[in-house]
Amino acid sequence: MMIPRVPKWLKKMLHVIMITAIALPFLYAASSEKAAAASAPINPDASQAAKDLLAYLYSIEGTNILSGQHNFLEAPDYWTNQVYAITGKYPAVHGYELGAISGQTEAQLDDQRQAVVDSAIDWHENGGIVTMMYHANKPGTGYCWAECVQAGTSETEFNQIVTPGTTQYNQLIANIDLVASYLEQLRDAGVPVLWRPFHEMNGGWFWWGQQPNYDKLWDIMYDRFTNYHGLNNLIWVWNANTPNIPWGAPYSNYFPGINKVDVLAVDVYNNDYQQSYYDDLQTLSQGKIISIGESGQHPSPTTLAGTQTKYRWFMTWGEFLTNGNTNTQTQDLYSDSRVLTLDEVNIVPGSGGIGGGGAGTIDDSVTGTGLNQFEYVGTWTATSGSGTKYNGGDHYSLTTNNYYQVDFNGTGIKLYGSKDAHHGIAAVSIDGGTEVDVDFYAASRADNALLWTSPTLPAGNHSVKVRVKGTKNASSTGYVVTADRVVIDSDTVSPTAPTGLTSPSQTQTSVNLSWSASTDNVGVTGYDVYQGSSLAGSTTSTSTSVTGLTAGTAYSFSVKAKDAAGNVSGASSALNVSTAAAGTETTVNDATTGTGLNQFEYAGTWNTSTGPGTYNGDDHYSLTTNSYYQVDFNGKQIKLYGSKDAHHGVAAVSIDGGTEADVDFYAASRVDNALLWTSPVLAGGNHTLKVRVKGTKNAASSGYVVTADRVVIVAESVVMTDDRDSAIVYGGSWTEDNWTGDFADTEKYSKTTNDYAQFTFTGNRIQLIGYRQHNLGNAAVYIDGALDATVDLYTEGTGPQQSVLYEKSGLGSGTHTIKLVVTGTKNAASSDCYVVLDAFKVIN
Repeated sequence: MMIPRVPKWLKKMLHVIMITAIALPFLYAASSEKAAAASAPINPDASQAAKDLLAYLYSIEGTNILSGQHNFLEAPDYWTNQVYAITGKYPAVHGYELGAISGQTEAQLDDQRQAVVDSAIDWHENGGIVTMMYHANKPGTGYCWAECVQAGTSETEFNQIVTPGTTQYNQLIANIDLVASYLEQLRDAGVPVLWRPFHEMNGGWFWWGQQPNYDKLWDIMYDRFTNYHGLNNLIWVWNANTPNIPWGAPYSNYFPGINKVDVLAVDVYNNDYQQSYYDDLQTLSQGKIISIGESGQHPSPTTLAGTQTKYRWFMTWGEFLTNGNTNTQTQDLYSDSRVLTLDEVNIVPGSGGIGGGGAGTIDDSVTGTGLNQFEYVGTWTATSGSGTKYNGGDHYSLTTNNYYQVDFNGTGIKLYGSKDAHHGIAAVSIDGGTEVDVDFYAASRADNALLWTSPTLPAGNHSVKVRVKGTKNASSTGYVVTADRVVIDSDTVSPTAPTGLTSPSQTQTSVNLSWSASTDNVGVTGYDVYQGSSLAGSTTSTSTSVTGLTAGTAYSFSVKAKDAAGNVSGASSALNVSTAAAGTETTVNDATTGTGLNQFEYAGTWNTSTGPGTYNGDDHYSLTTNSYYQVDFNGKQIKLYGSKDAHHGVAAVSIDGGTEADVDFYAASRVDNALLWTSPVLAGGNHTLKVRVKGTKNAASSGYVVTADRVVIVAESVVMTDDRDSAIVYGGSWTEDNWTGDFADTEKYSKTTNDYAQFTFTGNRIQLIGYRQHNLGNAAVYIDGALDATVDLYTEGTGPQQSVLYEKSGLGSGTHTIKLVVTGTKNAASSDCYVVLDAFKVIN
């Protein structure tokens, strides 16, 4: 492989480092106490391979550190090969770049990223560990360094990037989706990835650096990668810079939260391995893995073995392998007993092994009482030096009732050992069940032979026990039983996707869901219910209720099945359903005073009083002619409440300065908090209620008192119906598309003449929500079968502009039907005849 030319951006970066002495960030991962169990990934649907890799990283805490080497996008293997040239060994961790910063064309970038993917798959298949980073281009820029990755960004501009619906946000999502397409290939190949995006955030040199809302950027990528793209092969590495003030702020300033990261890492340059940086990272990690994400100069083996023992890997940055370190230093580091290289990585599927989901081999020399370890009881002798036994050796015993046992997690297990003319019979059992005789005899020796295969087991923890029975067949001359290895079978088959998702009922704040059961080769253990792309809950049954929703709102739900091995099905078909319309009444107490909306404004002489029967225990009253109160409100109706009594008079009540209506507050005996008057139904919007003391009374009354206790405002109810809702009937060939600015992130479009979308609703007002754009045509809108309007959807500019395309009000009570029809026509300025439907909005 030819040595590539050092890119200009890299020279510039090195120049900046030398001049400013900035210590670039180093990847760090949270650690746990040695005796503590390994933490689960933050992604509940993490692949078995990702779980295995994470478990392996926990398993080496305090005893070993993995070697690593970073490579650039343009030459994804170059510096790793240089490690081999210097040391005769390959690093355990191969670092890759997916960011484009050298002015590439789209075609060049695709070729380079594909080369990274191909290399990573090959590295994984050879037993190595893959880590990837992403020097993300600022949304709206190109593939460059200074103006694209190191682009200065104000807090206001950054907030635009992380705010859904903005142009910058849509550009961010487009960039994320492009990178995801390459990571999906790794997922499909079973490659787990230590993924460390948006690193060195506590420094100010990248566009995402030192931003108060950095955690939103992290959350956006996690949600998009995990819930939209299903990248369950990622281990999420939060990677800061050394907090060498003023260049790097404290870690905690930009930490997204312990439940949002799998690993904490730090980048260390200029040999700045200060103990406080390690200690602070270890404290922040709360027992999770910590690591050195990038390094210029190698860490000292003495320090790694002494006071900084919990780093799980280091990764030398590119050309710093030779520019920042001598060959002797590299050789010394790679030959240190604590530093693991590629040939020493030993990850077993189901307990920390790359390639989880296949068979996991455990050698007889792996001893202990935990999962995936041989526990020998009695007298067993170890052998070595064989060229035919697995890993060159085995164990054997001929003492009756000696046994070995292996605890494992899986769906089956195979026993391997040596067969020979002097070997006897073993009694084999699973989980303390009935023993099965297994004969180790053969007329001539056979090493590493398959001796026994268990039946298929339920996914989960099991134990195999192999006991020296002290018997033999007639041909054998002895009683020897051997142990060479076991192979664990893991369940890799996902359940079928749930079907028949429906919603039997809805309330204002909840939706009840039910579906048909999934099937699985071993057994379904539960279901995850998603609201859009977010996990809404989990259940072991085929029904659930999603709560905490907003009234009168459309939602999209889907369900995934899972099994005990962690396999997750594809999603069910999406169900689009709306909650019940909102409760429409708002109460305003008389003591809420002011001149704004939903406040009592008193003019003239008003007194306050208290009483147990009044609303909230208080009210206002007046008997001064022309004193009044008014309430400004937004809604379609208002109700007036107060006290009625034998000495109360008449008020003149009006809406928006209109004709006054007399309201009599008299009653022969006192009634508190009584409904006195209800306005007619008004047009939706802002209105004013005025209640004036008229100074008159009926003949039976002994006074002129008018009271104010409360008003109840009846607001418009709004129900949004998404384009995917089954209540909408489509005719013709409509295409579904996704756009972040859409309601519920989807839309449907067509340009085929007479294609239609029809929706039946109950209400007196409806809006058609869609888009205007340079390539849209004319749409016809029918109400209850009659053409009501033809709408031109064209507008100048190229970007889509969501808007209310059509509105109809004043409809009578009852059920109505709106029909949107593609006319196949356009105005002269438009470049096409498309019609886009996003949602219907019903207002009552």
